[in-house]
Amino acid sequence: MCVYRSPKGNVKGFLTNLGNFIGVYGKGKKDTIICGDFNIDFLESNLKNLKGKRKLCEILDEYGFRNILKNATRITSNSQTLID
Repeated sequence: MCVYRSPKGNVKGFLTNLGNFIGVYGKGKKDTIICGDFNIDFLESNLKNLKGKRKLCEILDEYGFRNILKNATRITSNSQTLID
């Protein structure tokens, strides 16, 4: 599966749709990989971002997925993020 959420896109709606999609097309599929750009930074710890991170992790855990990326995926001279 390949997904994308615009940086200004609704996080709650995106996560609801992602959960529904995985429930139909990814549940129980042993070789399913989810990739894309969630625009939820796993390196950022501000309160606003934590809610989206937690919900995304809950959805992935519910269906047996795990995050294999632990380091920044976008590195510039001014920032490092893990949003992909």
